[in-house]
Amino acid sequence: MPRGYVGANMGYMTTVGGLSASEASLVLLLRDSGLASAKQLDDAALEAELSEFAIDELLVLDPAELRAVMSHAWRIPVVDLATEWIDTDLVRRFEWSAYLEQHWFPVRDQANGSVLVATSREPEAELTAAIEEVVTSRVEYTAATSADIRAAVERVFSPTTVIRSWRLAPRGARPRD
Repeated sequence: MPRGYVGANMGYMTTVGGLSASEASLVLLLRDSGLASAKQLDDAALEAELSEFAIDELLVLDPAELRAVMSHAWRIPVVDLATEWIDTDLVRRFEWSAYLEQHWFPVRDQANGSVLVATSREPEAELTAAIEEVVTSRVEYTAATSADIRAAVERVFSPTTVIRSWRLAPRGARPRD
């Protein structure tokens, strides 16, 4: 398994009706919060299955409102990756494609020895254990959108390379750094 991947057989990666468990959890959050209707979510789920984009990237949502809903539901703080300082050396230690596929992004090492990790999926115990194994530190989460994570990846790595490599590869066979 490539460096930076948290484990393809982890529970949050198990697919349910075409959606991973983490995507299904996000769909329920978006529906229950009123940010998206069932029809909008059905359409976005179908498009997500056929494209490289995450469900929350395909919906027309206010990013600040989405972050706030995730933050409240998951009881974690919000981060705006466009304005937050990012430790690019830390980010470059792991696979950029893992961040897009698995919806997490290491922001920086913290003074308490943990790594601040932005996520656009619910930070469940299995995900936490898997990321901690990859980054070899305890993690603390902050809420970010999938679009925030994609934009941060494109800022840290070459945007042209990321976009071209990602879009040319079939889903499930994404390029590795």
